[in-house]
Amino acid sequence: MDELDRANIQSLVLDSHRCAHSRHFLFGCTEKSAAKRFLAEWTPRISTGTANLDDPDGRFVHIAVSWPGLGKVGAFDALGGIEAASKAFPFDFRDAPAQRYLGAYGPSAPENWWNRRFTS
Repeated sequence: MDELDRANIQSLVLDSHRCAHSRHFLFGCTEKSAAKRFLAEWTPRISTGTANLDDPDGRFVHIAVSWPGLGKVGAFDALGGIEAASKAFPFDFRDAPAQRYLGAYGPSAPENWWNRRFTS
């Protein structure tokens, strides 16, 4: 079996980071070309599995794209679109987690997340 190419995997997937703080930014793009440019600009900065995770001052960049977002940037175009891709991926890639599994109710309920600025 071939050795795992750690340079092709985001570092957060392989190990937890020992950083004291994190910042999260949420972006939404309405145009496929703009979304692709945005991701292309950040791709070289993404921390890979070859990063030094023991460095407490290290700055790590990770990108997560929602299932609808993957469809909007054309990630599934070669497969025939998001509908075709949805048949190849398990439900937990496509569907938001159920509220009962999150234990998120009242002010912590998903409909109140991110100051109600995102609908998905």
